[in-house]
Amino acid sequence: MRSKRHWLFLVVLAGVFLRLWHLTRLSFWCDEAEAVFLGSLSVPEMLRFIVTQDAHPPLFYLLVHQMLKLGQGDLWLRLLPALAGLACLPTGWFLARKMLDEEGAFFFLLLLTFSPVHILWSQVLKSYSLFSLFGLASSILFLKCPGENKRSIFLLWLSDLLLLYLHHYSVFFILAQFLTLFLLRKLSRGWLVFLLFFFWPGYPG
Repeated sequence: MRSKRHWLFLVVLAGVFLRLWHLTRLSFWCDEAEAVFLGSLSVPEMLRFIVTQDAHPPLFYLLVHQMLKLGQGDLWLRLLPALAGLACLPTGWFLARKMLDEEGAFFFLLLLTFSPVHILWSQVLKSYSLFSLFGLASSILFLKCPGENKRSIFLLWLSDLLLLYLHHYSVFFILAQFLTLFLLRKLSRGWLVFLLFFFWPGYPG
């Protein structure tokens, strides 16, 4: 048992190193510069620009807006996606452990830790690592609450709401959840209200 914990610790430590190493080696590229530009606007100006000219929901830009109040350095701003990427490692392992045995969960953690794509998105000022983190959290909550437990459903609702305001691809997460419930014949009235809320015309974007 102690040996397995040591291996888990070493893999997560490697993940920390890979996501923080050379975090500021490259200057901001065009998409990152746009995130800084939008974050520097006032909130009404930002939302107006997003509605008329941008293709993404506003939550990530609002977070950048708050971070710019405390600092403007590349390292400071890139800490947001880096920390989200780091949080994906234990969250991903926890999700895999719910679905697989210890060896399978460890293999999943290895794949996530050394994934070049995940490392890259943990080092650029974009919403992808946060989207991954809340996608993993949403999946964990979904596995915990297929029934009518109000607290679990509320936490899932909150997680999916944050996903929707991070990236439009979150729609696929939500549709997959409801398709699963439909096939399992567990799509109750509460879940239908949940679905209608998310596809209400006020959806961001």
